[in-house]
Amino acid sequence: MNEEIKSILRKNEGLSLVPYHCPAGKVTIGYGHNLTDNGIPIHIAEQLLDYDLKQAQKQLFKNYPSYSEFSENRKNALIDMVFNIGIVSFKKFKNMHRYLEIKDFDMAAAEMLNSKYAVDVPKRAGRNAKIIKNG
Repeated sequence: MNEEIKSILRKNEGLSLVPYHCPAGKVTIGYGHNLTDNGIPIHIAEQLLDYDLKQAQKQLFKNYPSYSEFSENRKNALIDMVFNIGIVSFKKFKNMHRYLEIKDFDMAAAEMLNSKYAVDVPKRAGRNAKIIKNG
């Protein structure tokens, strides 16, 4: 791709790292990428997934370093939860964290299921609670 046209488009479109509505009413991101009509290519979706997973993992272990000692399955369940609800909401699971710290995985799983998270995404929460419980 010609660098000159890329430079022109960068100048004319501007950069937005968050979605916005362009003058035509289309949801747009980046340098004028029309999400409404074009979506994103699969390779970009995969890159976003990799990025978002790394961020969720980083946030989890920064806030709860002892969780890095859990089995891969338990770590993955907790990363999935952070990915889904964000670290701020994840921190609100005080009882679950208390049980995880003492490795009472049965009670930690029960606390996971005793939440708005489990109401909002019951199948996902059920799968993650089962993993926490059984390792």
